[in-house]
Amino acid sequence: MIRLPLLSDLLRVCIGALILARALWADASQSAFPSGSSASVSDPHIGAEGATVPVEHLVGLALAHNPNREVWEANRAVAAAEVTRARAWSNPELEMSGGRSRARDGGARETIHGLDVRQRLELPGKRSARIKAAESERGVAEREAAVDALDLEAEVRSAALLVAAADAAVMRAEAAAALANEIQVVVEKRLTAGETDQGDVARVRSESAVATLALEAARRAAEAARATLRAWCGEGLPARFTVADALTVEPVSMTAEAARAAALAVHPRLAVLVAQAKARRADILREEKTWYPDVTVGAFADRESDTNNHGLSLGVELPLWNRNQGGIAAARADLSRISAERKRELAALQREVGFAWSACERERLRAEGLGVTVVPAANEALTLRMKAFRAGESSLLEVLDARRAALAAEEALLEARRSAAEARITLAKAMGTFNKPTSTNDVPAKDSQP
Repeated sequence: MIRLPLLSDLLRVCIGALILARALWADASQSAFPSGSSASVSDPHIGAEGATVPVEHLVGLALAHNPNREVWEANRAVAAAEVTRARAWSNPELEMSGGRSRARDGGARETIHGLDVRQRLELPGKRSARIKAAESERGVAEREAAVDALDLEAEVRSAALLVAAADAAVMRAEAAAALANEIQVVVEKRLTAGETDQGDVARVRSESAVATLALEAARRAAEAARATLRAWCGEGLPARFTVADALTVEPVSMTAEAARAAALAVHPRLAVLVAQAKARRADILREEKTWYPDVTVGAFADRESDTNNHGLSLGVELPLWNRNQGGIAAARADLSRISAERKRELAALQREVGFAWSACERERLRAEGLGVTVVPAANEALTLRMKAFRAGESSLLEVLDARRAALAAEEALLEARRSAAEARITLAKAMGTFNKPTSTNDVPAKDSQP
């Protein structure tokens, strides 16, 4: 008969060793994996009807409620699961056999039993290389999430800028409509007094109707802009709100060269390539060790007709025909591709920063010129014409011309301010951060080049 105590002890030892090994790597795999931070969005004053909402709060709402966040969390979970899979050991194999035997000379039949337990073991360097390759992908996932977050923030800031510009356009249209109505009242009084004709009345009524239509269009555009921003930020915004500081025009706080240096230091698109290069180097190491032979250890026990047998076994794979040359070459080629992509990305970022910086200065200077000279002069001319028109010393055509000139100047100023603010958003996106560093000393150094 087979010796059951021997088999029981063998199984107990194998199972205990497997449980111990699993406990060791399970503890190591519980390391914290950053899930990303979200801005605090619980402000009761901001949620009130008609509140003024800072742009930073809008960005926080978008990061907290946008579906992209779920994508980032899923990518992190996938990367963490790959690390868990890389840490896993191979399962043991258990083979049991049984049957009957009979001697050739016609002897009695005998029952035979057998039990074989085997465990494949990887060399320590092979398993650790696989784990490092999986862990390096977690860094790639984090940096890709940073790129998506940067794009999302730029989209939200642009949407907030559209709301602020639309509100400013509504205010300008309201002032234009009020002025047109005032001119119409004056002309109708003159008609009653016999000082003008129906032609002037028709002309001023046409101007007033156009101003009213423009006001309604501006209000519809403002509502559309709010709907777009609300789609980015979720339900955390009231029905009526205004955006603070979106149309602020400020000079760029660094030179073009400093802006390029800051972009090369912190831009997440470059950080993704650095992380990918690190991951590919880990892949090369993993592929170089993939062909290392595994060791299979085992124990067996069996019963034959007249003997009970037990012992240990050891097996080693012989890497004669395949040493994973193809996998190693593919990993090295992928690293070369990433290095080439990084050079291309560096050139692209330098161009983007240069164009955006020039656009910022150009539009800022245009807005300053319009705000300092053109708009005040046009408004002063309109004020003088209206004063003379009320006193009967100026014609309707003169006041309408002055009104159109003032409206054109105001519209040009609003467009210049909007373009300058949009250029600032483009510059910050090209630099890779909206934190407004003032010099290259204010930005942290990133990983080494691939």
